Amino acid sequence: MKVKLKTFAILLPLLLASAMVSCSSDDDDTTKLYMSGTLALSHVPYYMQAGETLTVRPSGVIHPLGHNVGYYYQVNYTSSSTSIVKDTVKYATCSKPYPDSSFSFTFPDTLANFTITCYAYPNDEEYYSTSISSTVATVDSLQSIPALNFKSIEFHEVDPRDSRDIFYVKIGGRSWMRKNLVYHKMGKPFFECECMRPVFGSFYTWEEACKACPAGWHLPSDQEWADMANAVGGSTSFKPGEDFYGVAGALMLPTESRFNVTGELWEFWPDVKITNSTGFCAIPAGYSNNMGGEYDFVGYTEYACFWTSTASADNSDRAYYRYIYEKEDVLKAGLADKTSFGASVRCIKD
Repeated sequence: MKVKLKTFAILLPLLLASAMVSCSSDDDDTTKLYMSGTLALSHVPYYMQAGETLTVRPSGVIHPLGHNVGYYYQVNYTSSSTSIVKDTVKYATCSKPYPDSSFSFTFPDTLANFTITCYAYPNDEEYYSTSISSTVATVDSLQSIPALNFKSIEFHEVDPRDSRDIFYVKIGGRSWMRKNLVYHKMGKPFFECECMRPVFGSFYTWEEACKACPAGWHLPSDQEWADMANAVGGSTSFKPGEDFYGVAGALMLPTESRFNVTGELWEFWPDVKITNSTGFCAIPAGYSNNMGGEYDFVGYTEYACFWTSTASADNSDRAYYRYIYEKEDVLKAGLADKTSFGASVRCIKD
């Protein structure tokens, strides 16, 4: 019993001291306050063209006493060689408005993911700092997917509307475009970033898809997709509106192909033997949904979706599209809303 009392006598002062330190720490924390509002940056896109300059501006944070708010920017990026670069700039400005708090950064001519962090800090020690980060990936129309950087002049034309190159391949005696159609006057780019049009192509509504092909080309019907599938599969059994089994692998860009050096496109699945034997070069760009004016981009790395010109016989608001799902060697048939669903386009020569 004496041993226990002695032990308690020793521990009691330590516990009291610990409690006092803890209370002191809590008291110190409560002396600091938070600035008003939530820090935000002007629209930062998901993707930027390599070599272009982005300017961002902060907003949303105000010092409760009307004092100045400073801004500290940091840009980190990891290239394919995993090197890290930092760029730091400081501004001390009035919190409202924000006359000198913008930050401009010119992306190097390299493919990488960049993290832009903005710190807002008060000019006194009574308030906490706050921060916000956004990530941007740089892209290039020729380098982002090197496997689609075709150089042969065989089976090549130029779109007279915008001088873009058209590369095509013959499948079953018909000429099919090898890349998703890019026409800047129609459709939406991936995540609404213009620099992604020449990389993934555009996402079109059905009405746009029916008008987007250049002169001498047209949006293929589901019958023409069936004819192509029969040529690939060596049969005549595929009919419009049906799923085409054993065909997808011959249309898909090989799994070793990459987006921005390290980004995987099609994932390997044992049930799908990807050969791209046709040279069609389908990429899993996914699809888009128009949600009341807000566009949602879905299915990247999983789906390749292409409109047909064939409307549904049962529902005038819907039309057929063809799609590939990464896990199945099937060129599937789907029906989608003509105005809210966005898919890629592969034109076929008249």
